[in-house]
Amino acid sequence: LSAQLYADIINKYSDLGTEEARSEARTRNIEEWASLYSTKCLSGAALFGVYESVRLPISKLIQEVLAGGFDGCLGSKDINLCMETYVIDNPPGASFEGRFQAFITALSSLSTRLGTEINDGADFVELGRSTFVHLNSEAGSLLRILEPFFSN
Repeated sequence: LSAQLYADIINKYSDLGTEEARSEARTRNIEEWASLYSTKCLSGAALFGVYESVRLPISKLIQEVLAGGFDGCLGSKDINLCMETYVIDNPPGASFEGRFQAFITALSSLSTRLGTEINDGADFVELGRSTFVHLNSEAGSLLRILEPFFSN
């Protein structure tokens, strides 16, 4: 909404912007203004409404994966209780590096649990584990270098 307002003010009261946009902003009647701004308001409300409605479930799922609950609770009779226990008893680290390491560990553990094989003799688990270890090592090195820029 604010971007539309800024564009309209610039197009209506200055010589900036394209000739077509300036002409459209200067000749728009009250019904067109109301239609344009109500559409912008409704689309913004829908966008943020969807964001707010999916933010909490997605962040909860991420916490469950990072805490190891997703892998540890596969096959459980009460998966929700099991997941909550993992999140409460095994929260991921507070730092970005801790969360990243927890993510890599959770993915490695899940790949071990699922363990599908690929053609050339090395299974998916070995390939995934070596890739995760390498990425974790590289990310740890990078994070140590960048830590002064992100510390409070």
